[in-house]
Amino acid sequence: MTSPDPSLKPWRWGLGVGTALSALAIYDLVRLLDHIGISLLRSNWTLILLALTLAFLAAATLFAATWHPAGKRRLESLSRLRVPAPPGRVLGWLAFLVIILAYAWVTMASPIRWQLITNPSSGYYVAGWERNGYVFINAASGLRALGSVGASIPNPWLHLWLFAALAVLAAGIVKAVSPSSPYLRVLVLAALAQTLVYKLALYLPEVTSFPFSLGWSEASRYYYASLFFSRKLYGQDAALPIFHMTRYMLQSLPFLAGNTSLVFHRFWQVFLWLALTGASSIALARRLRLADRWVFLIFSLWAFFFYLQGAVYYHLQVMVILVLSGFSSEKPARTLVFVLLASLWAGISRVNWFPVPAMLAGLLYFLEKPVSGSNWLKYLAWPAVWFASGIGFALLSQGAYIALSGNQDIRGFGSSFTSDLLWYRLLPSPSYPAGVIPSVLWVAFPGLLALVWLLRGQARRVAPLRWLGIAGYIVVLLAGGLVVSTKIGGGGDLHNMDAFLVVFLVLVAYAFFGQIRPESGSWQLKFLPWPVIALGLLVPLTFVLARIQTIEPLNFQTATAELKTLQRMAVNRSKRGEVLFITQRQLIAFGEVEIPLVPEYELLTLMEMSISGNQPYLDKFYADVNSHRFKLIVADKQFAVIKDENSSFSEENNAWVRHVSIPLLCEYQPYLTFDELNVQILVPRRERACPEPIENGTR
Repeated sequence: MTSPDPSLKPWRWGLGVGTALSALAIYDLVRLLDHIGISLLRSNWTLILLALTLAFLAAATLFAATWHPAGKRRLESLSRLRVPAPPGRVLGWLAFLVIILAYAWVTMASPIRWQLITNPSSGYYVAGWERNGYVFINAASGLRALGSVGASIPNPWLHLWLFAALAVLAAGIVKAVSPSSPYLRVLVLAALAQTLVYKLALYLPEVTSFPFSLGWSEASRYYYASLFFSRKLYGQDAALPIFHMTRYMLQSLPFLAGNTSLVFHRFWQVFLWLALTGASSIALARRLRLADRWVFLIFSLWAFFFYLQGAVYYHLQVMVILVLSGFSSEKPARTLVFVLLASLWAGISRVNWFPVPAMLAGLLYFLEKPVSGSNWLKYLAWPAVWFASGIGFALLSQGAYIALSGNQDIRGFGSSFTSDLLWYRLLPSPSYPAGVIPSVLWVAFPGLLALVWLLRGQARRVAPLRWLGIAGYIVVLLAGGLVVSTKIGGGGDLHNMDAFLVVFLVLVAYAFFGQIRPESGSWQLKFLPWPVIALGLLVPLTFVLARIQTIEPLNFQTATAELKTLQRMAVNRSKRGEVLFITQRQLIAFGEVEIPLVPEYELLTLMEMSISGNQPYLDKFYADVNSHRFKLIVADKQFAVIKDENSSFSEENNAWVRHVSIPLLCEYQPYLTFDELNVQILVPRRERACPEPIENGTR
């Protein structure tokens, strides 16, 4: 046998991976069905096993062909398959669209309702459905949940095989319809398109008219957004939010148009995530001067998913868009204007974002601006001006907001500086099993490999001063994100690593597309090895695809009945005095419960003050509770359970229990609990009676 044709290398990689993936999918299927006691010989799953086996044999045969002299001719004959025009092309594009939609549909929106079903013989709970006495398994996700323990044993290869098979099929159809389209680019685009559809499908359950909060703090965001129009909505001037101010400003825009529909506000939040993240991705692609439309589209979609790994919040993206769009290494004064605008925005966002606009501009400067001459002080002058003025404008913006916000107690604005730091959350823990550091390494690993490959032999062509500046920005934002991730209340994902993700993406993209300007000549483009490219493409997608979710119908009937009960009780009690909604304030904001608003002690603020130890704020809360200021209180179901260190977010739970639940339950008793909604109505006790904390308990 002669040596294989090098032109078949991409085919060889793809078919080799396909062969291995098919084998792993077969293994996953057999293992899963064995666990739940389903016989392959007497089940419809025999057909699925047969399909997987045929896929394995086809991939293995074609893989072997790439090592044979005749392999190239056989594969070329496959690539020459064409769809007759014109009706065939229309049908081809329709088939492509159906396939792109199929992955999300099969995984999330099957017409048969998914549920957890127990198998008596094995004791396992299985994601699937039951019909006519037969138990079916969700083959797309292959996920088994072990009862109420909360642990799960994923079978990811079935999930990944389905995704890959549909992407390959979709790309093949496009190649047949449009022969001039490069197959590998079409394949990547098909994978990204499938992921985009799946991401959109994940958002679907969030756009609903369901009146109650969909999660612990989901509806609180709409209440804080409403505060910018408190006079119009509540007939009184309420203090503005003390954190994430720009996020709530963006979310408040529908109120400006007079829209008080909860479903539209939920849609608007999804739109902000998609639109601002997409705009930032496009801004970076434009900055890189990507003339090829295929490359521009693929990179923009990939960057979109890279941002969502954190996720990078959409109100941070406003600053990124401003700097990427307005930066000019040749017009530093113009850059200063955009840095100042972005810094004003940062000042009313988050403290750890204050330096981000200036540091992003500085990074672009070091990447694009060669050092001319030996006067390094002159070279560093503009980055220093941007940094100093950016921080100054951020502080000025924050000070102005605090003065205008209407908050009498401004200690809440500094709660981040008085909160405990939980360093163990940087590593795998019950609050974040993946761990912050391992997850950051996973996200950054393909980029680091790419940088090592791309900078090899070329790094010396860029002045050491510039590399020092670039490394400084990267390290500072990485360290800052890690520290913020240890703050109590955080460390449950990578969203505090957002600024690092932004600058790291810019650095890797500039190196990959040859946009780093050396001191002389031009940057040499290098082609990355296929494994590095594949890993770089797949890692951002795993953060989306790993979220296995099915669309379950919400119980509107129960919610409507319990809302009427809550309305009646709240209105009746409000005639005797004040009614406090700690949670579910969207019901007041959107007119579902027509009572006067009590602005104090909303869930998010009360939790922040609890975990940061703001004693004056808590003392006022205790005084109001002890005096029975409120004739009725609406809250989440209250517990006196002290969790141990093996429980998720145990420190947050324990702070709430000690600072809120127990003092509240001492003076107020549960009157009515809506268990399905996690809503509890409390009324004043006749006599003080404090519950005993339950150590190491469960809820």
